[in-house]
Amino acid sequence: NFTPVNQSFVCSIFEQIRSRHAHSIDSFAHLIVSQRVVHGNASNYLIDLCTSFLKGRFGIQLLCDHFVGLHKQSMTKSAESFSASKRPKKIGSIDVDCNVWNVIEDAASEASSICDTNLSVAPDVCVWYDDDMDDNIIHVKEGSNITLLGDGELSAPPVTLVKSWVHHCLVEVFKNAMQASVRNDASASSPVLVNVRKQKY
Repeated sequence: NFTPVNQSFVCSIFEQIRSRHAHSIDSFAHLIVSQRVVHGNASNYLIDLCTSFLKGRFGIQLLCDHFVGLHKQSMTKSAESFSASKRPKKIGSIDVDCNVWNVIEDAASEASSICDTNLSVAPDVCVWYDDDMDDNIIHVKEGSNITLLGDGELSAPPVTLVKSWVHHCLVEVFKNAMQASVRNDASASSPVLVNVRKQKY
């Protein structure tokens, strides 16, 4: 019988595994990046081995996060909150009905802060939301260096994703783009352009 006590015990074990893996994931990610700088995109045994190991660790990390998230939700929310009329915004480690604009904005803000701290300047980020381009209206979010270009809406259609992973990926992409922009233009006058496209598959 998988009692609440057993569930809490398994949850604590998964949290420990998650914490242990965090350090190795960072180390292997940096190793892969450094090897690609040396060898380019050419495949070699070390990069292939590290990439395979990293994918395995990411999978374990996601499963641990998902179980822990589901367990904590079941402890804090009643069954009624999971009804169709009150579907939660997050199920385990999966964000449902997630606003893409908010994810991009948070990642761009974090990358901009890091860039400003390290390079003393940060380029603007212009997000082009490509949906129905009848009206090309420019919106500037007050107090931010992030601009949205597109169809007049500050929110893209909601999507389902692992928000923490997408956020981390976007921060890394924005950091690299900002660094390249500053290297090409010390005044950082060239903005980082992002195209968000709505597309059916």
